[in-house]
Amino acid sequence: MFSRLFEKCDEATKKKAARCLRNHLANLPYNVIYFSAMEIGKLEGQVKGH
Repeated sequence: MFSRLFEKCDEATKKKAARCLRNHLANLPYNVIYFSAMEIGKLEGQVKGH
């Protein structure tokens, strides 16, 4: 998934990636928004990976 691309990056880069994904939420199909939110949570350290 998207967040895995940034696993070895610093926190600032992860936050930028999360912000980028947040900026595109409005353009995503409704069924993709849930998964995108999970990816944002992983990038921001709010959700632990499975």
